[in-house]
Amino acid sequence: ARVVKLMRSMKGWRSLFGTLIVSLPAFWNVGALLALLFYMYAYVGMLLLGNIKRNGGLNEHSNFERFWTAALTLFKIATNDNWTDIMIACMIAPPDCDPSAGECGSWVV
Repeated sequence: ARVVKLMRSMKGWRSLFGTLIVSLPAFWNVGALLALLFYMYAYVGMLLLGNIKRNGGLNEHSNFERFWTAALTLFKIATNDNWTDIMIACMIAPPDCDPSAGECGSWVV
């Protein structure tokens, strides 16, 4: 009850809260767009980086072998959580990998 009484006395806060309530549908649109982008990039990551040998930043929790781990790896990269190790692991080159097996990365990708 005290919070409601306090909110009624502060017109600025009430206006700010009203603006937040009105803008919530726009947040859903932005969230849906981000989910679509993550979906597309996870699929592309599976195609291009799915066969890379696990090393360093690519482990059982962060890899592009399956869709959900690829999506979680992209979320990890988007939040700047150890993204440089994942990038370096995706650039693995011989003699640390076997090019005939397709498990080498590329600096282009």
